[in-house]
Amino acid sequence: MNFQTVIQNIFTALEKHNPDKFNDLWIKEYLPQTHRYIKRNIKTIVGDTDWDKIISSLDRKYQKKWSGIYINPEKFKKYKNKREVNKILKQYKHKLYTFIYPLNPDDKHTANIICILLVRLYQKGNQTAQDELLNWLPFIIEEWMDKSPIMYRWLGYSELMEEEIKGCIRRYRYTGSFLGYLYRTLYYRGRGLRSLYAFSFDDNMPSGKSRKIDHFVGHSVSHLSHTG
Repeated sequence: MNFQTVIQNIFTALEKHNPDKFNDLWIKEYLPQTHRYIKRNIKTIVGDTDWDKIISSLDRKYQKKWSGIYINPEKFKKYKNKREVNKILKQYKHKLYTFIYPLNPDDKHTANIICILLVRLYQKGNQTAQDELLNWLPFIIEEWMDKSPIMYRWLGYSELMEEEIKGCIRRYRYTGSFLGYLYRTLYYRGRGLRSLYAFSFDDNMPSGKSRKIDHFVGHSVSHLSHTG
């Protein structure tokens, strides 16, 4: 058996039984041999069963049916362990640039994988993992602020933003994109924020790569195309 066989076995069982929801125990019941292989062989860098890797390899319609393994951070003793975090960072040491300057969709996917590994580590109690995420995520959020007038409203709300990030790290439970979940959370929360800064449309965005007028015009055209 190998990883592709695991995915095919799970897919076939889901097609046959078509459950409303499924989880670790469902796979153990219907696919005991596959479940044993998963537990023994498909691990994260820090030694946990890598359900995120497995479920994200299924069709999207089945990803939506995955009900977890939800790790409640409150049930674990909090500790700090830089060595566990460094295992992840060492594995991806040549890919950390993806947080600052992603070159393509594959780079964004890699950044998301690193985030999920750190999120799961934090949810097991390692506070150092959250500290690491708080160091890297602002680079991605700054890019979002550059591209979205709604996200730009977060400028000046650094403490509130940090609390929202921590909340997403704590609550994240489904397999899929952690960065997508974080973006949606900040976007919808940002709609209720009042911009703290008066500005000229000739001002630069936070990264200095473009002007505010460029995004205002782009946002307006997009809005008109959808309403027309």
